[in-house]
Formats: sequence, C-alpha cells, structure tokens
Amino acid sequence: MRKSGPRLWWEGVAISQPIMIGYFPVAVMFGISSRTAGLGALEAMAVSAIVFAGASQFALVGMVAGGVSFPGALLATAGLNLRHIFYGPAIAPHLGVKRWREAMPLAFGLTDEVFASAIALLPSRSVEERAPLMMGLETGAYLSWLAGTLFGALGFQAAAGLTPNLVPILSFSLPSLFLVILLPLAKGRGAVPALVAAAVAAILLLCGFSTGALLAGGVAGAAVGACAGGGDA
Repeated sequence: MRKSGPRLWWEGVAISQPIMIGYFPVAVMFGISSRTAGLGALEAMAVSAIVFAGASQFALVGMVAGGVSFPGALLATAGLNLRHIFYGPAIAPHLGVKRWREAMPLAFGLTDEVFASAIALLPSRSVEERAPLMMGLETGAYLSWLAGTLFGALGFQAAAGLTPNLVPILSFSLPSLFLVILLPLAKGRGAVPALVAAAVAAILLLCGFSTGALLAGGVAGAAVGACAGGGDA
C-alpha cells in the first residue's frame, strides 16, 4: 500500500532521531557561545534559524564578537559552506524534484549529516517517497538544532561555570555522529574515495591548512570516485 505524504514525512522525522540526538548538545554549545559573545537569545535563535550550519554559525558569532565587519564575516561563512556545492548535484538525481520552489526547502536543510543519511536511505525508496522522506529527515534535524540553541541561550549563565568541561564532551558528539552515519557507506567501491578524502583532509589539517582541508578532501574524494566510476564504465 502506498504511503501518504504526511506518513512519509513522519517516517523521515523518525529516521532523523540519531541526527537530532547529535545536534542537540552541539546547538546547546552554540547557544552558550552566542550569549557569552554578547548576543541576545533572540539573536542566537535568529542565527540558527536562518543560517542552520554548525561550523559556520560558530565562526560567524566569533568573528562578529571580534569586531569583524559583516561583509567579511559573511564571506568567510560562505567559504566554510562551499562543500555544499557537491551535495546538491549528488542528491538531486535521487529526489526527482523538477521545480525550484520544491527544491529550495530541501536545499536549505541539506546539512552534512542529513546528506549522508539521505544518500544511504533514498536509493532504496521509490521516487514518489523520496521528497517527503527527505523533508521529514531535515525537519527533525532543524527542530533539534533550534531547540538546542534555545536551551543553551536561555541557560547559558547556569552553564557558564561548566563550559570548560562541557566543550570537549559536547563538541565530540557531532563528529562521532557523522562517523557512525558514514561508516556503512564506506564499503566496497565507496571505501576508496572515502579513505582518500579522509587522508587528504587529515594531512592538510596536520599541516595547518584548516580552512581548505575539508574542501580539498571533498574534491580529492569526488575525483577518485569519478575516475573509478569512469573506469568501470
């Protein structure tokens, strides 16, 4: 029996629970960091609601607090999100969305973890099911991020004394979540591009090139994957 759009949306929300669990503590830290940097609770919520990109939000708040001009902060934040150039073309063929008005909400919620989960989930579902599932997956992640930001922004004073101990604990939750999501995809032919991307990014990070490490790793992994695919053809 074919499932309705709302049921598929709820299924997507349910599937997003691991992402929600990983996002919440990191968003709490963002809420605390925003208030510590001098932003109000509403401003912190606005950043999470509009930007919805973890690393970029932390960088944006830090630069604004440090006196960086808004255009400069905006350019730096955009640079951190350049990896999304690869996400859209990779996920679009699975969705079957033809109108830009339908694509825009899905593009907004396409975070790293949502992308990894969608790549694993969507190919096994029919074309009609994919967009509602994707929307539910993104909605769960988005609401968790907003809830964590609100919790951190409102409770930052109580948590201020614990922040030095919370940072190493909470900041590890997101990388560990992404690793858990990524591991099932890194098998067979998909393991080689993933290992190349990880190796390039790790080497550049160790050499001090933190800004371009992720982008370079993504390009290297994509290039190896494209070459491998071309060789099979």
